[in-house]
Amino acid sequence: MRSTRSVLPLVVALAACQSPAPPAPTFTPADEAAVRKNLDDYTPLTMAKNWDGIVALYTSDAVRFAPNEPAVPYAAMKAWLEKYPPISAFEAPTDHLDGSGDLAVATGHYALTANVPGQTTPMTDKGKSFVILKKQADGSWKRTVDGWNSDYPPPK
Repeated sequence: MRSTRSVLPLVVALAACQSPAPPAPTFTPADEAAVRKNLDDYTPLTMAKNWDGIVALYTSDAVRFAPNEPAVPYAAMKAWLEKYPPISAFEAPTDHLDGSGDLAVATGHYALTANVPGQTTPMTDKGKSFVILKKQADGSWKRTVDGWNSDYPPPK
């Protein structure tokens, strides 16, 4: 009995010294709706050639990873978009979305048709994409990184 009394204060003291578990990060239904709005706004902005609207979907330190070319930083996004050939059809549905705390990740696929100057037939492409979004201080969500690649082999 005596050894139990001497150990009990030690166990209580050790338990009191442990840090409480951090609260689990949350990704609320409102967060999901805001992320989906950002994702869903991309296609109509693309079809309208609203490059300022697209750039506004990104954080000021965002980076885009386009296939077969260097990364595109935020400061160069609008100029990069303006050089893109005219798009006549585009869709980019989200296949999966997950979030925790102030970060969200979406994966999806895309299909597009573009009229490349100098070519007699439109160029078509389809592939997969990812987007990482970050919650902003005002509660909105913006893209911080995105990228995509084609399901087709690179042109020769």
